Amino acid sequence: MALRRRKPYDRTRILAEAAQARKRGRHRKALGLYRQVLEVEPTNANLHRKVAPLLARGKETEQAWESYRQAAQVLQRQGFSEQAIGLYREASRTLPTQVEVWQALA
Repeated sequence: MALRRRKPYDRTRILAEAAQARKRGRHRKALGLYRQVLEVEPTNANLHRKVAPLLARGKETEQAWESYRQAAQVLQRQGFSEQAIGLYREASRTLPTQVEVWQALA
C-alpha cells in the first residue's frame, strides 16, 4: 500500500488550477480548489466573489448567500460601498428567492 503525499499548499498553483477548471466548465473541481484557499484565507472577498456563483449553481444557496454576504461586508469595511452594493445586486440575480438578499440590498 503506497501512501499518497498531500501536495504542499501553493496558493498560486491552486488558484491557477481553479481558474482553469472554471474556464473548462468543471465547476465542482473549481469550487473544491477555491475552498482550499478559503480555509487559509476566510476573509478574502475576491475568493468569496468567485465561490458564491459556483455554490449557487450547485444548489448550495445558503452557502452562496453566506459567501456573497461575507464578501460584501469586507468590501464595505474597506470603504468600497459601491462594489458591495454591486455584489448584492449580483446576489439578487443569482439567488432571487432568498429574502435575506433583498433585505441586504434594501
